Amino acid sequence: MSLNELETRLRSVAARHGLSADCLAELLGCLAEWTEEELLRTAVSEHPPGAGVDSQAMPLGAPSPGGLPDTPRYRFLDRLGKGGQAVVHLARDKVLQRALAVKALRGGSEAGPGLRARFESEAQLMAQLQHPGMVPVFDLGVMPTGEPYYTMKRIEGRTMTTVVRAVHRASQRGRWRREPGGWTFIRLVEAFHTACETVAWAHARGVVHRDLKPANIMLGEFGEVHVIDWGLAKVIDPAGGIVTRWTEDPLLATRKDTTAGTPAYMPPEQVTDLPGVGPRGDVYSLGATLYRILTDRSPYKGKDTVAVLERLLSGPPQPPAVTAAPDSPPIPAVLEAICLQAMAREPEDRFADAGQLAEAVANWLRSS
Repeated sequence: MSLNELETRLRSVAARHGLSADCLAELLGCLAEWTEEELLRTAVSEHPPGAGVDSQAMPLGAPSPGGLPDTPRYRFLDRLGKGGQAVVHLARDKVLQRALAVKALRGGSEAGPGLRARFESEAQLMAQLQHPGMVPVFDLGVMPTGEPYYTMKRIEGRTMTTVVRAVHRASQRGRWRREPGGWTFIRLVEAFHTACETVAWAHARGVVHRDLKPANIMLGEFGEVHVIDWGLAKVIDPAGGIVTRWTEDPLLATRKDTTAGTPAYMPPEQVTDLPGVGPRGDVYSLGATLYRILTDRSPYKGKDTVAVLERLLSGPPQPPAVTAAPDSPPIPAVLEAICLQAMAREPEDRFADAGQLAEAVANWLRSS
């Protein structure tokens, strides 16, 4: 079923059951988010703690409810999501009796050495970035069927994209208002500031993320903020002490990366020089994330990836105050200026790193 057919079917179901316009808008918004954020939602679970968890061991190699064979330590319970290269499962640690998330590389033993090395390096990097804003990694191994995997904390919450949409939907008619889940515009900016500080911590250790966007910032019910999906991250300064297989192997470390990232949020230089993206590239992506917070719209839109890239390369986006919907609340001028500086076309015109950006946002929060 195509996206257009699915939208038509949703509208038909809404009309048949008498759903309100707001309810239909929320359903269509969820559909739009799903199509826009097709990359993996790392370690996100909609299962309440303990739901569907069976601590009884199964025979080694037997199929589990998650579709993967049980291992001596882990039982796989459900698939949480998948992307182009990996799948995330909910699992039970049979030793410590806790639920966790397991990210496995698709293709098993058929995956090439470069892809396996990148996957292993992602796990090693995340395990060394021990910060409250990072998802803790516990274990790295290979399943009986050949899939490399690593285990990590299962986090629950909503993406920043979802929360931003909810806040803007509640804040029509010119005033910022609280959305049903308790989030407000100020609280969103505070969460953004926390995400900036998390990225700044990584920058101080010589690591850049290279795929920052609202979909890769998870917000928990009790104020938790996690920056997720470090699959494109790179160690640019070994002096920071972070060592992975990717940085240790000369053949892998010098490999030319292909263009990757999310077009609407990536800096212009990333289109042609992904390996050269440094802290100022992450600053641009954080600025684009702030743009989404201010407007509930991506800096660039297009019918496909090529169209978005063409618009990205053609020039800066419209200022947030111009892009925002007519009935949106006023956009704070200082935050708009911070956003535009972070998204400057030339890297040297941006904040030097995420720490400087975090400081600018903190100054606004103190004065607001």
